Amino acid sequence: MLIVFFFVLGGVLLYINALPIIDMTSNLFNIFSSAVNKETNIENEVEEYLENKYNLQFKVNADVDFEQGTSIAAYPVNESSYIFSVEETKNGTYMDNFIGSLYKHQIISALKRYPTLSNNDSIRIITQFDPKATMGKTYDFHIAYPSLSDRLAVPYLKLSGNQEGDDINREEVFEWLKSMITFIQKENIPHNELNATITVKAPDVYYYYTYTIPKDAFPKFQSIEDIKAFEKVKAVKPQP
Repeated sequence: MLIVFFFVLGGVLLYINALPIIDMTSNLFNIFSSAVNKETNIENEVEEYLENKYNLQFKVNADVDFEQGTSIAAYPVNESSYIFSVEETKNGTYMDNFIGSLYKHQIISALKRYPTLSNNDSIRIITQFDPKATMGKTYDFHIAYPSLSDRLAVPYLKLSGNQEGDDINREEVFEWLKSMITFIQKENIPHNELNATITVKAPDVYYYYTYTIPKDAFPKFQSIEDIKAFEKVKAVKPQP
């Protein structure tokens, strides 16, 4: 069927074939409908996966983009602030970071009890978790969420700090690292090591001091001199 619109422009009779426009609109509608259907299917699948894994009800939001890929976010129905990501693996199963999200919230809350770490604009605490650590496992959180001491996953903890001057202020760095060790021990956080990067901004060069302190060295970390045993430094000239 041919659909034609006629109209007059400047005394000239013009016509437009409307069929391509209708076809384009139909194609867009089909793409939109396909995305919505796929999102609904994913949300139902992930909700079932999460509820079977944690014995909790979850709200799942899937966003399908046929060019950029699919992103999936979820949170427990009874705690909407615990938002976490879910990924589909190559073999068609799912991998989530729910426990990582729980632990991150608990660490942020616990840090408030340590002013040296929480009330300092020069440092920040980075926490990361490997979601692969909980793949294939099931939990029962319908009564209560786990605490950090339950050791369901080992977090990666890193202290990132900034200083300015010609040389590093190791007294300050020692205070930061010692406070971090105290925090880990008192809060009974599962850990393998403490990592830190201190950036010293000198006038013409940036110094990056890195530290990796294994947990069995924590009791020996008692003075500024102990820092040097774990210290590595790299100098980088800033870009003009």
